[in-house]
Amino acid sequence: EQKKAVVKCQKLPVISAVPLQMHQLFSNLISNALKFSKEGVPPLIEITAHKLLQKEIKRYKSTGQISEDIEASQSQYYEIIIKDNGIGFDQKYGKQIFLIFQRLQGQSEYIGTGIGLALSKNILEKHHGDIFVNAQQNKGSSFHIILPVSQPHAEMVNI
Repeated sequence: EQKKAVVKCQKLPVISAVPLQMHQLFSNLISNALKFSKEGVPPLIEITAHKLLQKEIKRYKSTGQISEDIEASQSQYYEIIIKDNGIGFDQKYGKQIFLIFQRLQGQSEYIGTGIGLALSKNILEKHHGDIFVNAQQNKGSSFHIILPVSQPHAEMVNI
């Protein structure tokens, strides 16, 4: 509200997951989109989702964007994208930002601990999924969440 942010969200899929962890995942990513917005520009956050085709999973694996552990033939997967118009960053740091205590900005510029994205990656790994980012300096970021439809021993939750 303070930043006059607009959040546009498509209908999201129903998947098998731990609700509290999915809440934490989305909270981390949306909070970052708000935190790393451009000065004087209202944040625009767009959340979209689609079922991944096997060829898309193979392409992501071949480019190293997602883990080899993602098995295209084992389960159906969804890709959920959280895209923002914020400050972005140089794509060469695309893997580094998911490491614990790794920050691209100084402590004085943005408040935070540097654990939110590492925690998000850990949540997704525990759900047999993955995450990667496409970003451009001063143009924003798109976080791509890959999650299977079903999980062993988890309840169904509409995310």
